[in-house]
Order: sequence, then structure tokens, then C-alpha cells
Amino acid sequence: MILPQGALIFDIGACVGEKALEYLFLLPRKIVCVEPQQRCHGALQNLSNLFPTVVSEPVAVSSAIGHIDFHPATHNLRISTCSKKFMTNRRLLGRTWETSTTVPTTTLDALIEKYGVPDFCKIDVEGHEVLVFEGLSQPLPLLSFEFHLQYLDEAQKCYERLSHLGNYTFNFAHIESTELFLDAYVSWPDLLHNFAQYKDDFVCDIYAVCN
Repeated sequence: MILPQGALIFDIGACVGEKALEYLFLLPRKIVCVEPQQRCHGALQNLSNLFPTVVSEPVAVSSAIGHIDFHPATHNLRISTCSKKFMTNRRLLGRTWETSTTVPTTTLDALIEKYGVPDFCKIDVEGHEVLVFEGLSQPLPLLSFEFHLQYLDEAQKCYERLSHLGNYTFNFAHIESTELFLDAYVSWPDLLHNFAQYKDDFVCDIYAVCN
């Protein structure tokens, strides 16, 4: 992933800021870390204290400003979710979630109004991606969102929303990597064709660039 120096980055689903630390090497103007989990807020605040370019928003991102039920994972902060459907993920058999709590929500549109249009927006919200995109009314130049092959129907909804906002092409990176797998960005059908070789439990990050 290549970004210009001084980029504005949205880290939606920042957890404790692991990705934000990586993004700091890109010399961004600002990284907006958005995370509803109270257990993560201390780590994000510490990161913000160390690096003034990092700011923390202690909310979830959804389709509207308000509140939503949030399900904290018992032993893994990374799989906490607003999506009950995600809690049935076959890759997560044996994992447990605590009693749900209510958290405040914002939207991508509201974040854009506050901070500006991001040069890159990373979305990692454990099955809540569709509602995140429903709160966006303009194209973003570059974004990524987590993709689970067993939830192809959800990814299709994300694509349909993006296609209403702009002319996007796509690439992907294996999970926890920013190295793009394809030599060039391709159409959505061509992207899906590449996933035919993988089993149902395949997970990756889809990158979308607005042309």
C-alpha cells in the first residue's frame, strides 16, 4: 500500500492500535483510531500521548449516530463485534462473548465532517461492514475492509454500496499483511474469481480504489 506523506488515515476498528503503529511509518498527517471497546481505550490514549498525530474516537461506526449493542469477546479483543451473525463464524468455534453492552455510534460521514476525507480508510469491524458503508454518502479514494469467504453475501452488499458511490476496482491482501496479492486492481467479478481457489474459511482484506 502506497500513500502520500501527510495522509489522513481512518483506522475503523483500531483495537489497541497495532495497525496505527504500522501506519506511523507512512508519516501521516493524522490517524483517527475509532474503537468502542473500553478495554482498548487506555492503550489508544497512550498511543495518542506518545504520537500527537494519533487521535482516538471511543465509539463504534455504523449506519447512523446513536447507540448499538456490542458483544465483547471473552479472551480476544480482536473478535469483539456488533454483529450477532459474526458470532456464528465457523472459524471461531469454541470462542465466547460476554454479555452485550450498549456503545455510542458515529458514521463515516460524521467522521469526515469532523476530520476531512481520509486518504485511506481501514475497516475491520468483525462482520459489521455493511452498516459502516451505509453511513457513507461519498466515495473515498482508498479503503480496505475485512472479507470472510463464508460471508460472501455480506461482501456483495459492501460492493453494491461502494458501486453506488464511485467507480471502484479491487485487490486483496492476506490477513495481517499490506502486500497486495494481485499485480493490478481488478473488477469485482474478477476479484471473486481469484477467491474460487480458496476454502470456505478463507479470510483476507479487500482493498478498493476509486478511479
